[in-house]
Amino acid sequence: RDCTLFKDLDGSAYFIYDRQEKKEVNGELIDDRCLHIVRLSDDYLTFTHEYKRIDCAYRREAASLVYRDGYYYMVTSGLTSWKFNQARYYRSRALMGEWEDMGDPCIGDEDHLTFHSQSTWIFSVEDREDSYILMAERHNVENFLHCSYIWLPVEFTQDQRLELRYLEAFDQARF
Repeated sequence: RDCTLFKDLDGSAYFIYDRQEKKEVNGELIDDRCLHIVRLSDDYLTFTHEYKRIDCAYRREAASLVYRDGYYYMVTSGLTSWKFNQARYYRSRALMGEWEDMGDPCIGDEDHLTFHSQSTWIFSVEDREDSYILMAERHNVENFLHCSYIWLPVEFTQDQRLELRYLEAFDQARF
């Protein structure tokens, strides 16, 4: 499902994915889906036995990760197929540690639909220390040839929270 890769500061790599499992609840099997992280081998070609189920990321997908000032941040999308939905993000001190649900990172998103997009990737801006951009895809279900992307600046508050704001244009001095 909507998966991603993340390379940590020490060079180790991780595969983050949405996994569907069957779980018994009151004698009935139900679909139990949430995000998982698995460490890759040193050559990045296979999985190791080191993995983490992120229970608070229940029914989430499309993880985008960034590390900053002692925290890993993961922006995600809900399981609504091609329909837009409200983003949620999670924070942890360690990839294989406990993750904390931090809520919706989108500021000014009146429709609560991640500015009509879904997280895809977070990258750092070259030659701009502490500057990050989230790439988000916009699906056009009536014509997939006309899907597009939006670019959202990733901002961090003094209390280590992540925020996303939609901009019509980027300020050259900042990015």
